[in-house]
Amino acid sequence: TSQFRVADVCINALLLRANKDLLWLCSKLLSETSVLRIDADTVQYIQKTIKQLHAWIEKGNQGLDSMWSEKLGMYCAFDENTGALVEVSTSASFLAWYAGHASAERSKRLAGVLEEWLAAVSYGVPSINPRDELHFDSRRYWRGPVWLVVNWMIAQGLERYELYELAERVRRDSHQLITNSEFYEYFDPITGYGCGGANFSWTAAMQLVWFPDL
Repeated sequence: TSQFRVADVCINALLLRANKDLLWLCSKLLSETSVLRIDADTVQYIQKTIKQLHAWIEKGNQGLDSMWSEKLGMYCAFDENTGALVEVSTSASFLAWYAGHASAERSKRLAGVLEEWLAAVSYGVPSINPRDELHFDSRRYWRGPVWLVVNWMIAQGLERYELYELAERVRRDSHQLITNSEFYEYFDPITGYGCGGANFSWTAAMQLVWFPDL
């Protein structure tokens, strides 16, 4: 049995966002029952699903709250074996914006951290704090490189919180990375050099969604 038991910020943030999106869809369906000709049994099922989604959303918010590090001003992975946070600053923390979870106070702290990160690199958003000499490596997979699919989610979250200047910086950097290096799996935040697999599908997908005229 594996001893690797870590609750990940990214997975929890995405699950929370997904449940909120499902709740919106279910609520929308209930508001259009007559137009869509939804029968009584289906309405009852949707209502039951909505109740379950509310419970999952509450649990998801509690989970992310337990991952907040007051020391770092960020959300961190949680080691289930030790019962302690893994206090390493990663870009997954910024997905709390995408999930619509961060309070105004925490959002302000996260924005300050992101500004510091962006000041230290040529292209955002690095996957680990670029000033972390122990853990940061600009080309080592999730130890530092930029991933465009993560950038897109961060930018969406920033816009949701009306942090438009930061969102534009992330969008502009992402555009430049594709323009200069094309569709690589991930990118060096210092040089912009494309790394990993070439012609990578999820990078290409981000171009289609984010920059359709490129």
